[in-house]
Amino acid sequence: MRQIDFGGVAQRSGGRIAFGDFCDQWLQRRRKSRKSWDTDENRINSYLKPSPLWALDVSEVQPAHIAGMVEALAASGLSPATVRRFYSLVSVIFKDAAVRGHIGQSPCILGAEHLPKKAPPSGRQKIISFSDFFRLLEVVTVQRKAIYSALFLTGARVGEVAGLNWADWDKSRKPLGALSVVRQFHTGRARVEAGTKTGVLKVLPVHRFLAAALSSWRLQYQKTTGFFPRGESPIFVTAIKRQHWRADSLRNQFKRDLKKAGLRVSHTPHDFRHSFITHALAGGADSRTVRKITHPNPRDILDQYTHQSWGDFCAVVNSIKLKGQVKAL
Repeated sequence: MRQIDFGGVAQRSGGRIAFGDFCDQWLQRRRKSRKSWDTDENRINSYLKPSPLWALDVSEVQPAHIAGMVEALAASGLSPATVRRFYSLVSVIFKDAAVRGHIGQSPCILGAEHLPKKAPPSGRQKIISFSDFFRLLEVVTVQRKAIYSALFLTGARVGEVAGLNWADWDKSRKPLGALSVVRQFHTGRARVEAGTKTGVLKVLPVHRFLAAALSSWRLQYQKTTGFFPRGESPIFVTAIKRQHWRADSLRNQFKRDLKKAGLRVSHTPHDFRHSFITHALAGGADSRTVRKITHPNPRDILDQYTHQSWGDFCAVVNSIKLKGQVKAL
């Protein structure tokens, strides 16, 4: 029988620690794991540090304290979504405190009735139709045709598209080419960073229309930017600094292009992601495969490298039937 040493189990208690000190240690661990620590740090500095909880011992925090914090933030005018995100953050912190032996049970036991109700859907039209997509392409530059095609036909996030380099485009992959999403433009830190929002690297099939748009842009790349498109060169570049196009600048340009094309200026670049999902499902694509493309998790990453699953991914992209392709490009 296997010998197992359980000697350390009874010594798991983490001892007493001030809540503020534990939050600082928790943030340090988040930084090392490259999680979205800056967003968490902003919330901690804005909502937890000024509160009475900061000076309490972790074990002294009770559910009533958490409920009081939620009520105070809601009464201050913060949106329901912001308050709910704050509660999620605090829940994660106290869960970690329990695992490390500082407390026996998390005080974050609030139910839906204790949290602000979610805001009703805005009713804003989030889907970009095929006709509106082509109207948009008629009024933009070759580079922005490629950008908008990448967003419309991959389901990638804006920051992921903004972080692409030419080496990420594998034209030899069959039956369609592939884009490897291995970095993203992080708007909060205003720079390109390795990894994606969810921490899962993605390999996306390249629709034939997108491949044509990228090829057209590559032909004009040197004339527009002043340098040859090498593998490490960003695919989409700013007009002045010739760097990766900032995701926030892209959003502003998108608004101007919508107005120029006579389309709804209420659209956002994220609507391309909604549109990809909607048009793929309308074309008969399998919903589970669509989700693996747009919202992959670590278990799905192997599917992108197996022949059968890659064929399924390509079938999803091919389900989006575009007409008038030559005229648009």
